[in-house]
Amino acid sequence: MSTADALPDAGESAPVPSDTGARRVAMIVNRQAGTVRSWDEAALTARLRAAADRLGHLAELVLADPADLHDHMERAFADPAIDLVVIGGGDGTASSAAAAAIRHGKPICVLPLGTFNLFARLSGFPPDLEAALARLGDGELVSIDAGRIGERWFVHHVSIGAHPRVIRLREEAGYTNRRGKMLAGIRAWAHAILDPPKLNLSIGADETTLRGAFASVLVTVNELAEQPAMAPLPRDPLGGRLAVYATRTMSPGRLILFTLMALAGRWRSNPFAAFAKARRVAIRSTRPSLHLAMDGEQVEMTVPFHVELVPAALTVLRLPAA
Repeated sequence: MSTADALPDAGESAPVPSDTGARRVAMIVNRQAGTVRSWDEAALTARLRAAADRLGHLAELVLADPADLHDHMERAFADPAIDLVVIGGGDGTASSAAAAAIRHGKPICVLPLGTFNLFARLSGFPPDLEAALARLGDGELVSIDAGRIGERWFVHHVSIGAHPRVIRLREEAGYTNRRGKMLAGIRAWAHAILDPPKLNLSIGADETTLRGAFASVLVTVNELAEQPAMAPLPRDPLGGRLAVYATRTMSPGRLILFTLMALAGRWRSNPFAAFAKARRVAIRSTRPSLHLAMDGEQVEMTVPFHVELVPAALTVLRLPAA
């Protein structure tokens, strides 16, 4: 539950062969991901092998159960004979894999097998698996920013307040497929808005300090683009600054307006949220610990803690901008 003020350095990236024929690739796929369950396993394996030929030599292909994913990913990233690790799973799996990629200084590619597929979309890949596999050979290795709290890394966001509560309520409700997950999430959002959190916080973002009772705080790796999206992406993955969107505790009606404006792409321009940018954000509270969501994964964090952006920390296979 604790975090240290001393922040570790990201791993140094090892040279990766530019000749895809010389590149050795490992593919680790979550067997229980919703998209995977909709495929015949033998057909999916054949499709993945064919797609891997566009990246180089497939040294390993594993369809792993969730309990075994971490060990398979760690072995692949630690293996000096592997040049690129391709991960298939949701955003939680992708975030864990990204942390391992940073620690070992190894490039990563993420296939869209989850609900929102933030990481895959951040890398420019289409949300459809078939379309993404068809474009694997077009990717280029580039570095993007990442964030961390102590030794915990994230690629897209850290949230406090309403969002972690929604995730908890959604998981408690249960679901069996992607549609059920989204419906459970909508019901959980309604509950969180009708009974909003009230967290007494101090948020230090470089020279800006926000204090008071907050219903929701979102810290993203770089400022979000102002465009309609259920799961928004940053304007620039190399922007070099964290963005803070802090919504004070207010009436359910105002929180509904905030949510609708956010879905319409109103982030920095949202009148119901305070905005700040910083390389480092300090969070303090009257509580001894806070419940966070880091790229959608729930974490309990001792207060105070610091969120830091690390420029170009992660090397990813990314499609060139159109």
